[in-house]
Amino acid sequence: MDTKDFKAIRYWKVLCPPRGELSRPGDRALGVLAGFLALVALLALPLAAALGSEIYASQNQAAQSELATRHQATATLLADVPAAIAGARGVSGDESARARWLRPDGSMVEGVIEAARGAKAGTDVAVWLDQAGNRVDAPDTPGKAVGEAVSVAVLGWLAVLAACALTFVGTRWMIDRSRYAAWDREWEKVESGWSRK
Repeated sequence: MDTKDFKAIRYWKVLCPPRGELSRPGDRALGVLAGFLALVALLALPLAAALGSEIYASQNQAAQSELATRHQATATLLADVPAAIAGARGVSGDESARARWLRPDGSMVEGVIEAARGAKAGTDVAVWLDQAGNRVDAPDTPGKAVGEAVSVAVLGWLAVLAACALTFVGTRWMIDRSRYAAWDREWEKVESGWSRK
């Protein structure tokens, strides 16, 4: 037998401890607990998938709504954007700058937008507008909805697995501690008998 066989036997004995003189109630309790926790982990998998599916549906609907109510326009910079300082660390690539763009009703409006450092006046920059012509963030994409749904489903299932593992380890620790305390009491009885002799 190689080490893989011994590990498989050891895990099997945790799930199904042998019944006999050496089998302790704590071993049987751990076996029942391990089986129950494995069942919980398996049942949590479809629940996590259903949660991810619900999140995808709601996020995708919100993304479709944003795509329907927002449109992209072109803003023209009114002044040069300062260039990045050589050797500066932690400076983002965008800088606030004044620009002008056309609203859907045909009126011209000026405002502050984010533009790349070093951009010159007259440069066109894409901006997103709502139906009233106010600046808004870019709409979420369906790909973002998929990413969020998968993240929630996977993290939810991993949280259940972690809770199951902690429950098993904690229970095993308490049973082992109780066992060690019982062995200490038994040893004290034996030792006191030896010391009298």
